[in-house]
Amino acid sequence: MHRWKSSLLLGLLLIVAAAVGGSGRAAHAATTRVWTGAVNLNWNTAGNWSPAGVPVDGDSVVIGAAANGKTLNNDRPSDLALNSLSISVSMTIVGNRLGIVSIISASAPFGDVFLDLPIALNGDVDVSIGAANRLFMRERDSPDGTIALALNGHRLSKTGGRDMEFSGEITGSGEVRDVSGDLRLNVSSFFSGTISAQSGARILLSNDIFRQSPNCAKAPNAKIVLTSAELSVICAGSIGSLSGSGTLAMPYAQSRLTIAGASGGAVFTGNVTGAAPSNITCCSAGSQTFRGSSTYSGYFTVSGGILALDGATFPSASLFTVQGKGAFPAGLGGYGTFGTTVLITALLDLTSVNGKFGLARFPQLLLAPDVEVDYEIKGATPGTGFTQVVTTDKVDIDSARLSLDFGSYVPAAGQSFTLIKGFTTGTFRNVADDKPLVEGAVFTASGMQFKISYNGAADDVVITRQGGAATPTPSPSPTSTPSPQMKYRDFIPMVARES
Repeated sequence: MHRWKSSLLLGLLLIVAAAVGGSGRAAHAATTRVWTGAVNLNWNTAGNWSPAGVPVDGDSVVIGAAANGKTLNNDRPSDLALNSLSISVSMTIVGNRLGIVSIISASAPFGDVFLDLPIALNGDVDVSIGAANRLFMRERDSPDGTIALALNGHRLSKTGGRDMEFSGEITGSGEVRDVSGDLRLNVSSFFSGTISAQSGARILLSNDIFRQSPNCAKAPNAKIVLTSAELSVICAGSIGSLSGSGTLAMPYAQSRLTIAGASGGAVFTGNVTGAAPSNITCCSAGSQTFRGSSTYSGYFTVSGGILALDGATFPSASLFTVQGKGAFPAGLGGYGTFGTTVLITALLDLTSVNGKFGLARFPQLLLAPDVEVDYEIKGATPGTGFTQVVTTDKVDIDSARLSLDFGSYVPAAGQSFTLIKGFTTGTFRNVADDKPLVEGAVFTASGMQFKISYNGAADDVVITRQGGAATPTPSPSPTSTPSPQMKYRDFIPMVARES
């Protein structure tokens, strides 16, 4: 073959390859297809569209008056990837999975739009909803466990409208972001991405507003991030962690929120509202920190991990119950104002939070025998050198174990530390040897000897550094039952401690 013929053939082959593409489909110039419904309700009928022809990858679809109140069937091949989908009437789309590259618009003069089919993101998608509209994904008649949205590592951003509701699973990594209006979740979601709300927006964990199903939002791995926004818990929902600012609202008796917590920690700086019997449970997979002034007078239940306050305040009517063993034994930590608190088989973690100490205020505090109370002490001043427990009623020390960690700090002989300020009953045990620390007992901590007294002013608990050579810290006795506890600082690397 002549060289020029060979070059021409190669050029023709390259042109054909470019036209066909890796998918084997012929290249197609993107078209805007407008629904006319002239033949039937099926997408795969060419006569239903103007210009005539069925939608293909890269097209934009516009659905208007011809579909008002109707249910259209996407019987095009699954994973059809539209550039955009614009709907200006109240209607429903069912059928095969539909991919979206950039835009979903729902702007009917009134009524609801139902995308009752799985949606997959092929890029970051903006969802624009009219002021009078609600947009539902995988709503009505859809069986539980079906996929409403596959994020595929992308972001879905909602603006405007009343509600956008998901009633199916959200899968993949990525972000669902509520820029304005309400984002309502009634899903079983196992994705480990982020659900966020911007200033003035609201995320609702709720029952299906049409079917009123008993199901609620289950998103145990999702990170909820608020920016001066609200997370409202309408029923019994679950999330992975909560961070940012704004409001966590627990408005109803049936409001129940389970927070798994984060291994690297999560900090919520906003306020919590609601009252008993609403309940917040945490933190099976790590820690959750609250910071800010709250009016919440409901229940906190800590069944694992660490719930910490970093200067947060809660009403005395709130009730903290801390109990649980396992990979992450239950712990309560930090400083601030707690409600009435009961610890059973748990840790009271008075080590530093974000490198800081403070006053841990309790109206009443009960420390059961299988509780460990851990102090980190880096100076003599309560609130800055160590976290001091302060009670307005009483602290009942029912033989709880006492652990003191002075690190490299060496107080002078005769230096006293008031660990608990206020009326106390009962006595501690020494975490090292499980022996009772009765009035006047001398014990060793961090290689130094201390004397404990429960008869300070107003029955404060005071320890005083003793002179003389320190004796080695004894190993736990075979009869003792202390269990290793993870402290707040074990969950939070110093570089991640707030932020």
